[in-house]
Amino acid sequence: MKSLGSRNAIFEDGEREKYRYRICRGKRGVYGRLPEEFGEYEEMGWELVCERGTRFVYRSLESSNAVEICGSDELELWLSKNGWKDRMWASLVVLAAAMLFIYAFFLRKYPILTIIHPRSNFQLIFIASTVLQYYLVLKGVFQAKKLRKSLSNGIEIDHMKSWEELFQRRKISMTFIGWVINVCIAATIFPLFRYFPKTIPNDFDDNRVIRLSAIEDDTALVRKDGWEYRKVDWSNSTSGNWSPFAPTVLSVKERGVVPGRMWKTEGPHAEDNTEYQPHYEFGLYRLSAVWLANLLFRDLLDWSVGGSTMTYLESSRSYAPENIAPVELFDHPEFDRLFVREETVVPEMHVFAMKGRNVVRVKYIGEESLETVLEEISKLFERLMG
Repeated sequence: MKSLGSRNAIFEDGEREKYRYRICRGKRGVYGRLPEEFGEYEEMGWELVCERGTRFVYRSLESSNAVEICGSDELELWLSKNGWKDRMWASLVVLAAAMLFIYAFFLRKYPILTIIHPRSNFQLIFIASTVLQYYLVLKGVFQAKKLRKSLSNGIEIDHMKSWEELFQRRKISMTFIGWVINVCIAATIFPLFRYFPKTIPNDFDDNRVIRLSAIEDDTALVRKDGWEYRKVDWSNSTSGNWSPFAPTVLSVKERGVVPGRMWKTEGPHAEDNTEYQPHYEFGLYRLSAVWLANLLFRDLLDWSVGGSTMTYLESSRSYAPENIAPVELFDHPEFDRLFVREETVVPEMHVFAMKGRNVVRVKYIGEESLETVLEEISKLFERLMG
């Protein structure tokens, strides 16, 4: 054996001999002096091969029958001297602080809405690595506790125990961790290419999407070009995403115009006798489980509510004061959950509907009725669940 690494040992070619190796715990003193208890090891037939941190590797020829070193008494002494428990718990405190940091800055306000965003996949890697470190530290705490208990009960360390079983278990665990890391990296990088918006093509047809033309009952409706940046019409764009929590996330923005038709309603949108130009934003979230859909629905409401009159739908409309987030939503025969917010200045409505593990978000500025929007959402849920 030549040197000891953090996860492996390096050997070099030599004459074939049978050696016994022992790893002793200790710490060099002033001027690099070896621990006092190591002073007689060479006289006992043991050679210091290498060291790494507090680990000192000794070896002796098996034929020398050298007296055993680094026994239970010395390991027990090291465990008690070096404050292993304090260091372990200090590591746990640091990791717990990291978890609190993740919660406070990433997950406290809109947890589900945050983790399904493609940029949040980087946070998922951070969370996964923190959880992994937390697990490894806990594992070390319990292993050290178990070792100390066995030593206090007089159970000696079995130096002749086969290493192959432990090696195989570690190989399997490291392979699994490697696959998890690769999956996390892939889940972070690939959705970014899919998420970047692109202009809606003329032949765009996706039965998972509600188009503006399905809501507007006017065959004269045509696309209204909007702000263009990097060859993308951001007023007529679509994007998608994937995450372990939401396998399907689709977003569509559309803006249209009906030539020769004027707004029937009054407001800032109808100033200067502008033509009728409906706007539309659509979002579909297909979550991995129903309970995630409920949490996302709650996040969407908290994210959207504020400064407008809110309308709950049942058989009739009832109004809640401004800036008051809903606590419970009324039942609706077509949906598991439904929330509608209507603006009072412009003909704008925000609709959030949920059925099963599907959640739909619609922002519509136009003069079509709310019933028309709800009918199209109901048809969409039928297609998704059919």
